[in-house]
Amino acid sequence: MVKLKALGSLKALFPPIHQPLPLTTSESQRLLNALTTSFRTRLDEEHGFTKPTPKLPAVTQLPSATDPASSPAARGRPTDQHLGSILRNPLFKHNEPIQTPSSAMEPNEVFESAVAKGLMTIPRARGYLLKVGAQARAKSQDRWVSSKDMAKSGAGLRVVQWLRASGQERHLSFLSDRTFASVLMSFMVAEGLEELAMEWFQRLWSSKGGEEFEAWKSLPAVFGDFTTAKSIQMGQASAFETVCEAEKHVLASARTFYSLLPAWIRVARGTTQFHEGLGNPASTTTFEHFGDLERHFKDDHRITLPPDMDRAHLELYHPTKPSPTLALEFLARESIWKATAGSSELKKNTQMTELVRRLHLLVADTARHLSSVGEKDESEAVWQMFGRHLASLNHDLDDIAALLGVKGRSDSPAAVLGLR
Repeated sequence: MVKLKALGSLKALFPPIHQPLPLTTSESQRLLNALTTSFRTRLDEEHGFTKPTPKLPAVTQLPSATDPASSPAARGRPTDQHLGSILRNPLFKHNEPIQTPSSAMEPNEVFESAVAKGLMTIPRARGYLLKVGAQARAKSQDRWVSSKDMAKSGAGLRVVQWLRASGQERHLSFLSDRTFASVLMSFMVAEGLEELAMEWFQRLWSSKGGEEFEAWKSLPAVFGDFTTAKSIQMGQASAFETVCEAEKHVLASARTFYSLLPAWIRVARGTTQFHEGLGNPASTTTFEHFGDLERHFKDDHRITLPPDMDRAHLELYHPTKPSPTLALEFLARESIWKATAGSSELKKNTQMTELVRRLHLLVADTARHLSSVGEKDESEAVWQMFGRHLASLNHDLDDIAALLGVKGRSDSPAAVLGLR
């Protein structure tokens, strides 16, 4: 009889089994946060406490073909969706080395931890966005590069997802926090979420009040921040088109056009003051449509500076046929110069200071255009008119020279005002 070997000797045929290393305290906490957040969200949706969250316009990552959750059957089963969200957690990817997060990722982890624990608030979300934005700007002073870094961070998407999950998107009250709304608009534009922002604005333009009243009061300023972000990150053409599109929604809702005024002024002045750095210019049709919007603001008593001054200045930057006609007509109005007169010190009157500064810019661009088309005498006459009017005002010439950034002293008002 052949003697069989002991069964225990067969163990040598198999590789030793090693138990996985225990999780660290940090990893355990992250796993707990992922489990509780996913479970609470799924439980609320299944039992009707919250509506299922629709997909956002921007997607950060497409599902892979091997992802179990990407199949139609898996998407239809809540348990599989929940299990899939857990299994996709980075902690379960044992085939990849778990790396210690870099300092650039620390704000993201703090934000996600606070959300999981139910501790996130608007002030904390504001601080998170400001921190991530500061990190992006610290990498490069180039606005295009910093905008790309903002997009890579995904911070705007995280905050929007939290606003939805916490129910704050229903009434948009978070827009009443000016700093938070402004920085959020910058991130949303950088990350391609501008369509969602426009949906919010459309809701407010058609709002009847109620829960959205506080957000509606902030609409002019926030929409101005939004168009400024588009102008900086996407170029002049995008900002012009956004304001022109907004006119349709305001007309449809019979709302006051004042909600568009800050945006219109910011884009117009950005065009005239920073023309060289605005990227692709607007088309002739869009430019003229944008300029024509000035008619909506003429009779609004809340406007401190005449919008037709910005319209006149804008015409000097027309993409195909720049014209000084409106600027010369505006500068010829005596009422404009009388508005700059006063007995108070110029530097203590903010409104008057801004008017004189804007007039100086308009005069400079008008004279420059006239000179470029060979109208040297007309150009000189514009400068002389400016010097004559300001010299006759009840203001110290040193104050005016300091306001306009002119150094030096002379008995000639034209020299003091930098008109030569």
